[in-house]
Amino acid sequence: MDSFPKSQIIEFNRTDVTSIEQALVTYQTKLAARQAFKNSQFDIAFMDISSGQRQHLQLADTAQAELALQALNLTPDGGYNLQNIVTEKSSLYISEALLFAIALEHDALKPQLRRTAQAMVNYARYENDTSEMWVDDMRVFGAEALFMMAMQDAEDAIYLAQFFIPYWDDEHATGYEHM
Repeated sequence: MDSFPKSQIIEFNRTDVTSIEQALVTYQTKLAARQAFKNSQFDIAFMDISSGQRQHLQLADTAQAELALQALNLTPDGGYNLQNIVTEKSSLYISEALLFAIALEHDALKPQLRRTAQAMVNYARYENDTSEMWVDDMRVFGAEALFMMAMQDAEDAIYLAQFFIPYWDDEHATGYEHM
């Protein structure tokens, strides 16, 4: 993750619903406090500690891998597959999408997912400028996570619709029109 390093790590145990919920709450708090970004770049990585040590989230870590792939492949840099591996050296910044994919496996987390989605929408509306919302050089934060929620439950499509802000840079932040 050399190109766009993330200095804030939110650790959670992907096999523990309470731990996943706490990661969502921590994320909400950082978004509300305007602490999730640094120099117009998303500055958070979500990492799994279920093995006893911090590890990058992988597509194989979720039963929702196909849904995560569908969302990721609707973004500007698409072309993801299940063999993509996230490492310190790779430039795959997909941990937010994977946190949501993992959380979507648990119906009990739906209220917390919705609160997190609203925090994401609130942040996007606060900035109202995609130039302040980049994860890397190709993607903005949040779109994949909110798309997955909408695909799981049509009632949650409202978050994705509200996320796409009025000042969406359709010259640089392209590739989201199929969401």
